[in-house]
Amino acid sequence: MEPTPELSQRFPEPGTLIILKSRKYQKSLTLEYVKQVGRRLIFKFSQVDSIESALSLVAYSLYSEVPALGDRVGDESLVLGFSVHDSRGECWGVVRDITRHGLSVTLEVVHEDRVILVPYHPLLVLRMSTEEKLLVIDPPGGLKDLNR
Repeated sequence: MEPTPELSQRFPEPGTLIILKSRKYQKSLTLEYVKQVGRRLIFKFSQVDSIESALSLVAYSLYSEVPALGDRVGDESLVLGFSVHDSRGECWGVVRDITRHGLSVTLEVVHEDRVILVPYHPLLVLRMSTEEKLLVIDPPGGLKDLNR
């Protein structure tokens, strides 16, 4: 099973050690692949090969380093002036400003006279092109309407 190109940029590589934590326990498992089905993700771990072993992971949280988006995921100032489009190709506007609240980064995207606040997170960014000054995002439903 090969992950889609978008997933390979957004999630750890096969063979990455993933930490799973519950309230009482912690486990380390090796990622075999990530598969996207609609808006859901299916994680396959090499040590999990039965329904019983999969059910034993219910209520665990997953932890891993998110891979870099291109070569500069932490440098959000890089996207100032970028055009922002969603996965359907609709233009949301241009990044005018960036605000940081703790670990959260928000892009202020301006389209005509309207300001749209967009979370800047590797899980929402499908593609970033410094040559085209383009950011393609996969926003959650209703995000654009929240900014009206």
